[in-house]
Amino acid sequence: MRSSDTQIQGTPKDYSSDLYRVTFEVAESNGAAKTILSDFLGPDHSRKLIALPHGYQCELPMQCIPELVRNLTMANIAVYQVIRHEQAQGEWQ
Repeated sequence: MRSSDTQIQGTPKDYSSDLYRVTFEVAESNGAAKTILSDFLGPDHSRKLIALPHGYQCELPMQCIPELVRNLTMANIAVYQVIRHEQAQGEWQ
């Protein structure tokens, strides 16, 4: 379901399936962060996973961000920054 309420769109109260481009600045070790991100995103969305010098960029709904940060920290991967960018095309499935 796409969010039609512009006051909550892109906020922590956005429970829609709208996708946002998100950057995770992490301390990568032996590809562990990439594996966690890819597994979480699934085969379709992980194709858009972009490796950056100090992290990764992907597309996912707002409500997935805390869960993904938790998965990374549970694997002892330091998360230094999370940046939500513009809304992306498509929906989470």
